[in-house]
Amino acid sequence: GAGRSHVRGYLENGISAKDLYLCDVDRSRATEAAREFGVPAENVFHGDGCHLDLVGRVDVVSIATPPFERLRIVEDLAQHVRGLLIEKPIAHRLEDAVRIVDVVKGYRTVDAMVYNLRYSPVFDYLRRIVAEGSVLSVYHEFGFDYFSSESWRGRPELGGDHIVELDIHVIDYVRYLLGEPVAVQSYAYRCRGEGMCRDVYAVFYYDRRIANISIKHGTGRSGDRYFYMDVSLHRPGEESCRAFTEWPEFRLFCGSREVDVGEKHVWRNIYITSVVRNFLSSVKGLEKPRADTVDGYRDLVIAFRIRETLAKGLRAGDYVIGGVAEIQYER
Repeated sequence: GAGRSHVRGYLENGISAKDLYLCDVDRSRATEAAREFGVPAENVFHGDGCHLDLVGRVDVVSIATPPFERLRIVEDLAQHVRGLLIEKPIAHRLEDAVRIVDVVKGYRTVDAMVYNLRYSPVFDYLRRIVAEGSVLSVYHEFGFDYFSSESWRGRPELGGDHIVELDIHVIDYVRYLLGEPVAVQSYAYRCRGEGMCRDVYAVFYYDRRIANISIKHGTGRSGDRYFYMDVSLHRPGEESCRAFTEWPEFRLFCGSREVDVGEKHVWRNIYITSVVRNFLSSVKGLEKPRADTVDGYRDLVIAFRIRETLAKGLRAGDYVIGGVAEIQYER
């Protein structure tokens, strides 16, 4: 799972396996990961609350647990470590997200969130050329869905629904490119329970920009690939730019010419090697995290606003039409 990717990220950034510690509620999963990456047996802990065994042994911690477990771990560890790298979504409830932000900021712990597209040279280029009046169009496919999941995924009350657990990727990179929206409006296709929809569509409203989002779940098109995406940026009086997945890379065209963004966007490097590199550098005070817990909280606010408006929306056959939701943050 995500935890294994984190281990690989530390190893690829020069951290020795003997300096890594693993913690998992499942003993077999922890020992299997240790065997795979060469982590010494004495550095492996398991069972509920095993994260407490890390106190005094480590300087930084990656939290790649299900979202409903993250607040307790942050509260237990923030005062004892220099940095926390947290998987998305930050939590399964907004009140937990607010508490996580307050805890890490209160202890001045370096806090970073895992949002891989913030580390893409393609998205950095698009972000630089966004202008007033820009229109961003996003088409995103997830090759799998959670309708048939038997774990916490597929359970909205645990943060495992499509909107909070999957679509938050899209929410974050729209925020990364365009900033904070004023309001959002959405509709969806074939919803089964709160946040569990086959397709989700949304419009993000800004003072001088707009974003149109289309997300499909369970297309099967992606196969073993995590997702497929196609992003277009239209600017007044300028040529339009289009970025799209051509696995395992990401290509960018402006007009008819392909744009050279320098370092290639290769998914394996973006997630999670580049994320860990930025996190470790931030702990050393050399730079700032590309995304922190405030970003995680704000993404969750938008996800919940979309989920809430769809839950109360107008039903028309297989479609649900949600109202306009104003976006306001406490943090």
